[in-house]
Amino acid sequence: MPACNRSTLLYAAGGSIVFGAALLLGAVIASPTVPTVQLTDAETDETLAVYSLEEGDEFEIRYVHSFEGTPIHETYTVDDGEIVQIREAYAYHAAGLEHSRETYRDGNMTVSELDHELGSFSVRVAATTDQTLVIGGEERELDSYAKPGSTVEVSAAERNYVTDQLLRVAGSG
Repeated sequence: MPACNRSTLLYAAGGSIVFGAALLLGAVIASPTVPTVQLTDAETDETLAVYSLEEGDEFEIRYVHSFEGTPIHETYTVDDGEIVQIREAYAYHAAGLEHSRETYRDGNMTVSELDHELGSFSVRVAATTDQTLVIGGEERELDSYAKPGSTVEVSAAERNYVTDQLLRVAGSG
Protein backbone atom coordinates (compact mmCIF):
# COMPACT_ATOMS: atom_id res chain seq x y z
CA MET A 1 0.00 0.00 0.00
CA PRO A 2 1.50 3.39 -0.93
CA ALA A 3 2.17 5.79 1.90
CA CYS A 4 0.30 9.09 1.94
CA ASN A 5 2.51 11.99 2.64
CA ARG A 6 1.40 15.13 4.36
CA SER A 7 1.29 17.30 1.23
CA THR A 8 -1.00 14.79 -0.54
CA LEU A 9 -3.45 14.84 2.37
CA LEU A 10 -3.42 18.62 2.53
CA TYR A 11 -3.94 18.83 -1.22
CA ALA A 12 -6.91 16.44 -1.04
CA ALA A 13 -8.44 18.25 1.94
CA GLY A 14 -7.99 21.63 0.25
CA GLY A 15 -9.60 20.34 -2.93
CA SER A 16 -12.57 19.05 -0.94
CA ILE A 17 -13.00 22.39 0.80
CA VAL A 18 -12.84 24.30 -2.49
CA PHE A 19 -15.31 21.88 -4.08
CA GLY A 20 -17.69 22.21 -1.09
CA ALA A 21 -17.47 26.00 -1.15
CA ALA A 22 -18.14 26.06 -4.90
CA LEU A 23 -21.12 23.74 -4.42
CA LEU A 24 -22.54 25.96 -1.66
CA LEU A 25 -21.97 29.10 -3.72
CA GLY A 26 -23.78 27.49 -6.65
CA ALA A 27 -26.73 26.58 -4.41
CA VAL A 28 -26.91 30.12 -3.07
CA ILE A 29 -26.79 31.69 -6.53
CA ALA A 30 -29.31 29.28 -8.05
CA SER A 31 -31.82 29.30 -5.20
CA PRO A 32 -35.06 31.29 -5.39
CA THR A 33 -35.67 34.40 -3.34
CA VAL A 34 -38.12 34.97 -0.49
CA PRO A 35 -39.85 38.25 0.34
CA THR A 36 -38.75 39.96 3.55
CA VAL A 37 -39.93 42.90 5.62
CA GLN A 38 -37.14 44.98 7.11
CA LEU A 39 -37.37 47.50 9.96
CA THR A 40 -34.65 50.15 9.94
CA ASP A 41 -33.93 53.06 12.27
CA ALA A 42 -34.46 56.04 9.94
CA GLU A 43 -31.85 58.14 11.76
CA THR A 44 -28.98 55.67 12.05
CA ASP A 45 -29.88 53.30 9.19
CA GLU A 46 -29.42 50.41 11.66
CA THR A 47 -31.35 47.26 10.75
CA LEU A 48 -33.68 46.55 13.66
CA ALA A 49 -35.32 43.36 12.36
CA VAL A 50 -35.84 41.31 9.22
CA TYR A 51 -38.85 39.01 8.80
CA SER A 52 -39.19 36.43 6.04
CA LEU A 53 -42.60 35.94 4.48
CA GLU A 54 -44.15 33.28 2.32
CA GLU A 55 -45.64 34.51 -0.94
CA GLY A 56 -49.00 36.16 -0.15
CA ASP A 57 -48.39 36.47 3.62
CA GLU A 58 -49.74 39.56 5.32
CA PHE A 59 -48.53 41.65 8.24
CA GLU A 60 -50.24 44.34 10.29
CA ILE A 61 -49.55 47.43 12.29
CA ARG A 62 -52.16 48.00 14.99
CA TYR A 63 -52.58 51.19 16.96
CA VAL A 64 -55.18 53.53 18.45
CA HIS A 65 -55.99 56.80 16.65
CA SER A 66 -54.34 59.64 18.58
CA PHE A 67 -57.38 61.93 18.61
CA GLU A 68 -60.49 59.81 18.09
CA GLY A 69 -59.32 56.80 20.12
CA THR A 70 -60.54 54.24 17.56
CA PRO A 71 -58.46 51.07 17.15
CA ILE A 72 -56.88 50.77 13.71
CA HIS A 73 -55.46 47.71 11.96
CA GLU A 74 -53.45 48.41 8.80
CA THR A 75 -52.72 45.29 6.74
CA TYR A 76 -49.87 44.98 4.23
CA THR A 77 -48.29 42.42 1.95
CA VAL A 78 -45.15 42.30 -0.18
CA ASP A 79 -45.57 42.11 -3.95
CA ASP A 80 -42.58 42.18 -6.31
CA GLY A 81 -40.32 43.53 -3.57
CA GLU A 82 -42.68 46.39 -2.70
CA ILE A 83 -44.98 46.89 0.30
CA VAL A 84 -48.64 47.16 -0.63
CA GLN A 85 -51.32 48.25 1.84
CA ILE A 86 -54.28 45.96 1.19
CA ARG A 87 -56.64 46.74 4.07
CA GLU A 88 -57.45 49.21 6.81
CA ALA A 89 -59.91 48.35 9.57
CA TYR A 90 -61.25 50.62 12.30
CA ALA A 91 -64.07 50.66 14.85
CA TYR A 92 -65.36 54.05 13.63
CA HIS A 93 -64.16 56.59 11.09
CA ALA A 94 -61.65 59.23 12.16
CA ALA A 95 -59.55 61.89 10.48
CA GLY A 96 -56.97 60.52 8.06
CA LEU A 97 -58.53 57.07 7.67
CA GLU A 98 -59.45 55.48 4.36
CA HIS A 99 -62.98 55.18 3.11
CA SER A 100 -63.30 53.42 -0.21
CA ARG A 101 -66.04 51.85 -2.30
CA GLU A 102 -64.73 48.51 -1.06
CA THR A 103 -65.81 49.21 2.54
CA TYR A 104 -67.83 46.75 4.63
CA ARG A 105 -68.52 45.84 8.24
CA ASP A 106 -66.83 42.85 9.88
CA GLY A 107 -68.06 42.47 13.44
CA ASN A 108 -67.43 45.80 15.18
CA MET A 109 -64.88 46.96 12.58
CA THR A 110 -65.31 48.85 9.31
CA VAL A 111 -62.94 47.40 6.71
CA SER A 112 -61.66 49.22 3.63
CA GLU A 113 -60.08 46.98 0.98
CA LEU A 114 -57.17 48.83 -0.62
CA ASP A 115 -54.42 48.44 -3.18
CA HIS A 116 -51.93 51.16 -2.22
CA GLU A 117 -48.45 50.44 -3.55
CA LEU A 118 -46.23 52.11 -0.98
CA GLY A 119 -42.80 50.72 -1.71
CA SER A 120 -41.85 51.50 1.88
CA PHE A 121 -43.23 53.67 4.68
CA SER A 122 -42.17 55.30 7.93
CA VAL A 123 -43.75 55.06 11.37
CA ARG A 124 -42.98 57.42 14.23
CA VAL A 125 -42.81 55.37 17.43
CA ALA A 126 -45.41 56.85 19.78
CA ALA A 127 -44.97 57.46 23.47
CA THR A 128 -48.70 57.88 24.11
CA THR A 129 -50.24 54.77 22.53
CA ASP A 130 -49.38 51.16 21.85
CA GLN A 131 -48.29 50.33 18.31
CA THR A 132 -48.01 46.66 17.52
CA LEU A 133 -46.39 44.86 14.60
CA VAL A 134 -48.15 41.56 13.87
CA ILE A 135 -46.06 39.36 11.59
CA GLY A 136 -45.47 35.64 11.28
CA GLY A 137 -48.03 34.92 14.00
CA GLU A 138 -46.18 37.07 16.53
CA GLU A 139 -47.09 40.43 18.07
CA ARG A 140 -44.42 42.88 19.14
CA GLU A 141 -44.67 46.50 20.29
CA LEU A 142 -42.87 49.00 18.04
CA ASP A 143 -41.19 50.59 21.05
CA SER A 144 -39.33 47.31 21.57
CA TYR A 145 -37.46 48.05 18.29
CA ALA A 146 -36.80 51.75 18.82
CA LYS A 147 -37.37 54.38 21.49
CA PRO A 148 -40.50 56.58 21.42
CA GLY A 149 -40.08 59.62 19.19
CA SER A 150 -37.81 57.84 16.73
CA THR A 151 -38.82 56.86 13.21
CA VAL A 152 -38.82 53.31 11.92
CA GLU A 153 -38.63 52.72 8.17
CA VAL A 154 -40.58 49.65 7.02
CA SER A 155 -39.36 48.29 3.68
CA ALA A 156 -39.37 45.11 1.62
CA ALA A 157 -36.65 43.21 -0.14
CA GLU A 158 -36.06 39.84 -1.73
CA ARG A 159 -33.52 37.61 0.02
CA ASN A 160 -31.90 34.49 -1.31
CA TYR A 161 -33.66 31.39 0.09
CA VAL A 162 -30.47 29.58 1.15
CA THR A 163 -29.14 32.73 2.84
CA ASP A 164 -32.50 33.17 4.55
CA GLN A 165 -32.48 29.61 5.90
CA LEU A 166 -28.87 29.92 7.11
CA LEU A 167 -29.66 33.18 8.91
CA ARG A 168 -32.74 31.61 10.52
CA VAL A 169 -30.68 28.67 11.82
CA ALA A 170 -28.06 31.11 13.11
CA GLY A 171 -30.77 33.13 14.84
CA SER A 172 -30.03 36.29 12.86
CA GLY A 173 -32.87 36.13 10.60
